Amino acid sequence: MMWIIRIALWPLMIALSLVLSILGLPIVGYLAWRRDWTLAPGANGRAVFRWAPPWAWLWSNLEDGVIPPPMVNGQPYLMGKSDRWRAFVWCAWRNKVSNLRFTRGFGFTVKPARVHSIGNNRNLYEPLPAGGGWFWSLAWQGPYAGLWLLRRGALQLRIGWTLVPADEDGFDTRDLRQLWCGFTFQLNRGA
Repeated sequence: MMWIIRIALWPLMIALSLVLSILGLPIVGYLAWRRDWTLAPGANGRAVFRWAPPWAWLWSNLEDGVIPPPMVNGQPYLMGKSDRWRAFVWCAWRNKVSNLRFTRGFGFTVKPARVHSIGNNRNLYEPLPAGGGWFWSLAWQGPYAGLWLLRRGALQLRIGWTLVPADEDGFDTRDLRQLWCGFTFQLNRGA
């Protein structure tokens, strides 16, 4: 029965995220155009830029701020673009509804002792082992579950909460998922 609940939550979260993302396009566009951000403490305590109006909190980004860092995943990101454009792309396209994960019920605190998993890769955040083939993991804690499928150079699918089997062993102190673990749905080219 619990698996029916876990899987049923995925389309509900995708639908909610889609509605909030579409609603956020004009909101983020307006805020970015006005440069309506302020420097304030982020989720990990360091100062980040976030949207100034309290009602826009959901579309802010408490981890990285509303203006992206110059390097993302080791690559220059939107360099040479205006702050307005960078904030819009970062909050409306790449990190849509980013703070939803900090909302009770939609995000949760990972408890390593309660995480369970199956799969052929303990941590898909780390570099993949040599060779080809499929790598996958399914990890869960209570009603929250996350599936990650990856074929090197071909496909990456993530659906569910951002759990991985290595979470059973604890966290790096810089990993914000120890505070709040959020939902994701990503389909893109595999690394």
